[in-house]
Amino acid sequence: MPGSDTLDQLTLEHLHTATLVLDSKRKVIKMNPAAELLLGRSTKRTIGKVVNQVCQFLDISALEYHQKTNDQRVIRRDLTLERPHQPSIKLDMVVTPAPDQLTVIELYQRDEVLESKQQEHALQTHSASLLKGLAHEIKNPLGGIRGAAQLLETELNNKDLDEYTQVIIAEADRLTTLIDKMLGPNQQAEKSWQNIHEAIERVYLLLEAQAGKNIEIIRDYDVSIPELFVDQDQVVQAVLNIARNALEALGETEGSITLSSRVLRQHIINNELYPIVASLSVVDTGPGISQEHLSEIFYPLITNKPQGSGLGLSISQSLVKLNGGVLECTSRADPTRFEILLPIGSQ
Repeated sequence: MPGSDTLDQLTLEHLHTATLVLDSKRKVIKMNPAAELLLGRSTKRTIGKVVNQVCQFLDISALEYHQKTNDQRVIRRDLTLERPHQPSIKLDMVVTPAPDQLTVIELYQRDEVLESKQQEHALQTHSASLLKGLAHEIKNPLGGIRGAAQLLETELNNKDLDEYTQVIIAEADRLTTLIDKMLGPNQQAEKSWQNIHEAIERVYLLLEAQAGKNIEIIRDYDVSIPELFVDQDQVVQAVLNIARNALEALGETEGSITLSSRVLRQHIINNELYPIVASLSVVDTGPGISQEHLSEIFYPLITNKPQGSGLGLSISQSLVKLNGGVLECTSRADPTRFEILLPIGSQ
C-alpha cells in the first residue's frame, strides 16, 4: 500500500485546480500539472523557488497576512496573470495554512464570459421587476380614467362631445394593451413532451408565407434531439418573434434566415449546469445590431425600428424563461445569431 506522501502526491496531481505547496520559507515544494499548465512553468523549473519568483502576483503580503491571522484562509480576487505569447487571464487565489508550517495556494481561473452573462442576467431581472412594478402603478389609474370617461359620456348626453370621450377611452385601452405586453406573458407554461422540430416547422411555414422572393428560408435540424418538456405554443411564439425581427432586418435586400437546432453538452442555463441542452438558433444575414444597442436588446421598449414597439425580444425572453430556458444573442454582426437554450430530459 503506498505511503501517505505518495497518496498526497497522487491526490495533488489529479486535482483540476492549479495548486502549489510551500514550505515555511515560502519556497515551492510541490506543484500539480494544473498549475504547470496555468502558469506556463514546469515543476522542475519551479520547485525550490520562492513563490513570488514564480509569479509576481503570488506576493508575500498575502502570505504574511495569513500568518498573522493564524489559521485563516486568505482570498485575493480578480488577479491578472500576464503570460508571454498568450492572452492574460483573470484569477482568484486562495491561500490556506497546512500542518508542519506548510502553505497551500489554489488558483481558480475566472470565466469572464460567464460572469458577464450572470451580471447581464441579474440586471435584466432587476430591470424587469422595476418595470413591472411601474407598469402596475400606471395601469391602475388608466382603468379609472377609462371609467370616468365612460361615465362622463353618459352624463353629457351630447353627441358632439362623444368624439372626445371616445378618444379618451380608446387611448386608455391602447395604453393598457401596451402595458399588458410590457408585463409579459401572464399565463403559466402548459408543458408536455414535444418534438421541438414541430414548433420550428410552424415558424418556417409562417416565414415562407411572409418572406419575399429575395429572402431564402433555410432549415438545418439535428433530428437526434429527443422530445423536450415545453409549452409548444410558447416556444413557437418566442422563435417567431425573433424570426420576424430577422425578416424586418433584411427588408428588401437579398439574404437568408436559417432555422437550426443542435445538441450542446455541459452548458449553463440560468446559472445551472446541464449535461445536455437543445439549442434553437435563428441566424440572418442582415445588417447586424449596432454597438450602441448591444446591451439593450432584451429590454422592453428599446428599438431602432421606426414602427417597432421594442417588445418582441423581451416577450421572447419571458416565454423562454417560462420553459426553463434562456435566450441569448451569440453573434451581433453578419450573420446575426439568436439562440434559445432549453434543457433536455428535465421537467
